[in-house]
Amino acid sequence: MTEETETPIKPSAGTETETETEVPTPSALTQDQVNEIISRRLNEVSAKHKAETDALRKRYEDEMAKSQMSAEERAKAEVEEKIAELERTNAELKRTSGLKDISLTLQGAGLPAGLAPYCYDDDETVVASRVSELSKAFAASVKAGVLAELHKGAPQAPSGDAAGAPADMRAVMRRAAGLKE
Repeated sequence: MTEETETPIKPSAGTETETETEVPTPSALTQDQVNEIISRRLNEVSAKHKAETDALRKRYEDEMAKSQMSAEERAKAEVEEKIAELERTNAELKRTSGLKDISLTLQGAGLPAGLAPYCYDDDETVVASRVSELSKAFAASVKAGVLAELHKGAPQAPSGDAAGAPADMRAVMRRAAGLKE
């Protein structure tokens, strides 16, 4: 929220004291950036409302068509709607089941189950090839990371230096263990 401040204006000859309201402008955004943000948001809202309007229009047209049908035609249309709904539900269940199976396959290959939506397809051979490709890519990535770490070299062994680090680590270990030197 922005705060408004009142700045008194010096009275000119023959006028009363007035106040002017100043609204501080955000210095981080240019007018073009603000316009772009507003345009983007406006387009999002417009698209949402257009989709809602289209859905309502289709529903209205369907209801109008139903009202003009005979009882037999109306019953037939309702049966067709129920069949379409069952087919959609069946497709959704098939996809859910497929995703679960793919998740298990991915876990068996040592890959995250969250990749299942990226591997999904109705054709099992396509799914198997996608899982295989992911597995190979993942193994290559791990191998590259391990090789990169190996090429860094082994860490340097501690040794005595000017900063006071002990030259003989055995003495340090003995003291830590409570043994006599």
